[in-house]
Parts: sequence; C-alpha cells; structure tokens
Amino acid sequence: MSKGLQFFTPFSRTFEGPLDVDQVFDTITGLQEYLENPARFAGQIATCKEKEGSLFILSNDRSQWLEHQSADATSQDMHLAFPVLHTLEVTVEHNMDKKPAVQVLDGNGEKVLAAVTHIDENTTRISFLDYFSGIITFN
Repeated sequence: MSKGLQFFTPFSRTFEGPLDVDQVFDTITGLQEYLENPARFAGQIATCKEKEGSLFILSNDRSQWLEHQSADATSQDMHLAFPVLHTLEVTVEHNMDKKPAVQVLDGNGEKVLAAVTHIDENTTRISFLDYFSGIITFN
C-alpha cells in the first residue's frame, strides 16, 4: 500500500456482515470477478495491487466497486481515509499522535457537516445528524 492512504478496523458500522478490510486482489480482473461471489456484502472494503493507492467499497446493491483514490499518494504528510457506511456515529482510532483536521465527504465527493470530537491524540469520534455513507479523511 502506498504512503498517504491507510485504513484500520477499530471503528463501528451499523450494517450486517463482517468487516473485511483485508480483502486484497492482485488484478482489477480479480476484483471484478469477485462481484459474482455470493458471500459478498454491501460496504465490503478491498484493495488491488494493480491500483495501488485506491480503496474499493462494494456498492449497496453489491453490483459494483466504488473507487476512492488518495488525494496525493506520494505526499510525505500522513493522510488517512476511512470509509463509513450507513451510520450515525463512528469512532476512529487513527494513531496519528495529534488532533488532525477532519473532512467528511459523501459519495459524490461533496463536503458534509458533522460533529467532530477529538477524544485524545489518537482517537476521534464523528457524529452525523442522519445516517451517513461516505469517506472521512484525516490530515
């Protein structure tokens, strides 16, 4: 995985099914073939070695991968991206040893207002007024 995009598992989600952030495919073809797997679930997270720096999230109808690319995969500054799916609140253990700037983006890349609480230097809670799906970035 390239510098600039990391993801972790210590955050909550409100959908059924296991959180699988360790799904790694060698090729885009393998990623697309997985769409035929009956065990797939909406919100599943994957990476692909052929598309380093991208995060793939399975759509709600499980028919396609939604791709999220790091804004600057070669940046020396730590940039973390966390996908969230249909949740009112999420607590992220980012381990950045600081209270980072937080940006919340919906599925169209539009900024969304949310309540951000820095619990400590390594943990942040983000709360939404309604159920939210999208990407939370830390910088």
